[in-house]
Amino acid sequence: MRQQAETDLTPTKLAHLATIDREGPMSLGDLACAERVTAPTVTKVVRELEALELVSREVDDADKRVSLVRVTPLGAQTITASRTRKDAWLTEQLADLSAAELESLEGAVAILERLTGPGGN
Repeated sequence: MRQQAETDLTPTKLAHLATIDREGPMSLGDLACAERVTAPTVTKVVRELEALELVSREVDDADKRVSLVRVTPLGAQTITASRTRKDAWLTEQLADLSAAELESLEGAVAILERLTGPGGN
């Protein structure tokens, strides 16, 4: 799927951007936790996304010591275009599967959601 993104962003940058887009404005600490990376890593990635004008930082009204990061309109456009290309590619791939293969895939998805969802590993 990552190969279908057709973007100049690295998979790490695209993943961070997608998380911010999905979760809404969030602190760097929350982003680091969501992406399972260290604080220095998330700071570097956000700095690079800022330089590309895909995200912006703002001070949290509730706690002035905290910086929130949010997706810019250009960032949202980038994510939407990437998702559209990935969805089209996946739809094309799924069209070639048999009914039995699709049924197996549905079962696998349920297992993966259980493993990766809240309470999973």
